[in-house]
Amino acid sequence: MMMTNERHANERLNEANAALEAARQRADEESKRAEAEARELEKLEADLEARRKAAEAARIARIEAEQAIAEAEKKARYAEADLPQERVTIEVATLTANRVLGAFDRWRGDGQYAEQPRESLQDSTQRFWESIDAARDRLLTQEIDQEARQIVLCTEGVIHACERWEADSTAVTDPHEVSDSMGVCPADSECRHVAKFERDLRRCLAGDKPNVVLDRAGDLIRERLSFEQIAKTLTFIRPNGSICYETLSLYIDTADRKATPEFLAVHWLGARTFETAWQRRQMTVDARRERRNRNFAASAHGADRPNREPYAGVAGETDPIAESVTAYANRFANT
Repeated sequence: MMMTNERHANERLNEANAALEAARQRADEESKRAEAEARELEKLEADLEARRKAAEAARIARIEAEQAIAEAEKKARYAEADLPQERVTIEVATLTANRVLGAFDRWRGDGQYAEQPRESLQDSTQRFWESIDAARDRLLTQEIDQEARQIVLCTEGVIHACERWEADSTAVTDPHEVSDSMGVCPADSECRHVAKFERDLRRCLAGDKPNVVLDRAGDLIRERLSFEQIAKTLTFIRPNGSICYETLSLYIDTADRKATPEFLAVHWLGARTFETAWQRRQMTVDARRERRNRNFAASAHGADRPNREPYAGVAGETDPIAESVTAYANRFANT
């Protein structure tokens, strides 16, 4: 009896030892498997981290390359603008005008840009001003073909209206703030002053005839209108709503007797006829080019709108029209 019990006890002990050994073997196998999976996971994580770093380095390199391209394009544009410009043909004038209008369409996401992804407000505004600057620089020449002059004057009317908007927008206490009535960019539909010149340029390119006939200053004065009322009647109003006295003074000095329809572009030079507006335009080219180059040279490597003229108020405002007043007066005094 005793031998039987001892045998059963030994059998149970052997079974327990065998079960323990099997459990140890399974534990050892699972441990080895877990270690192998951990090593594999660590390898994958290291590979993933390397890929992340490579992707980040590629992103930074792409941004730096784009910035280098933009900076090189900017320097090339100003270097080219410093050279004597080639004459502007009707083809060049049309291309430049379409690029200006394309800058408006791109900013708004209209026309051919409707299906493209929208840029950030900062990027789209910067691209808009780059297009405006490039167009202005290309037209800074007196060598304009006869058939291209109407388009050139209308294009420069849009450009000048945009520059007036910029001068007004920087006149606020914080230069980064723009009044809601003006909008965030001159391409904003809220900027009605610029929109008028833009619409007129589109009409000019479409081959439409001008339909604006300016009243004579003498007729308005006889109606006992104040200078402020005359300026509003003639729409000699800045984008911020204030009166542009420089344009009004030039207009009153104009001796033209004809009352022919003209595009709005004659307004920015205070003329009543295209011929007078063109004469004044030709007289401002050298001064505008010199001021552009001076402002660019004084800026920090030409960054952040180097062509913006510091706003000094209405009375002391630096303006291509005001700069030409003396030369204009002397020209007619000597004839």
